[in-house]
Amino acid sequence: MQISGGSREMLEGSISLFAVAVLIYVGFWLHRQTEIGRWKNFLEVQVKSLLHGKNLFGLAAISFLAVFREAFETVLF
Repeated sequence: MQISGGSREMLEGSISLFAVAVLIYVGFWLHRQTEIGRWKNFLEVQVKSLLHGKNLFGLAAISFLAVFREAFETVLF
């Protein structure tokens, strides 16, 4: 099947725009599905248990995890 140069460019452009639309839709859908309340409760429980046990390394690790997750979401979306 032969496709002329202009038709090929139009096809590639259309497919690219469709892919962008799908990625944006999936990104917003995933963002709505996040359960920020559950994540916040998890962090609070972990911090309280680490402070009670005086585990400074664990506290540093959970702090890093919280900040890293937010930075990763920002970069991803």
